Amino acid sequence: VTKLEAHPYSLETFEPVKGTLLIFTAAPESPDTIEAFLLDKPVCIHKNVWHEVMVLSDEAEIKLTENYVIEGTKYHELNNPIEPGVLTRHESGMLVEGKDGRITI
Repeated sequence: VTKLEAHPYSLETFEPVKGTLLIFTAAPESPDTIEAFLLDKPVCIHKNVWHEVMVLSDEAEIKLTENYVIEGTKYHELNNPIEPGVLTRHESGMLVEGKDGRITI
């Protein structure tokens, strides 16, 4: 994940159909404070919430629902891209270990 996106005028739903996926989210006012969740049930992302999906399995299917016309989509480039890795629990929170070291999320 190298960037997040947000839609100021539209909700968006994500429904996992097949495979293993993570969804990354961040509040509108703090796009660099990212939380990651296993996408194992349908979720609705509210307007202006930063988000991105990462596929962890070889194959995946996801059903997306949003407005027919999406206006004003914003993108935020991450200073530290998030790569798949081994999840470990640490006293400071969840860590993702990627190729370039650990990124706290």
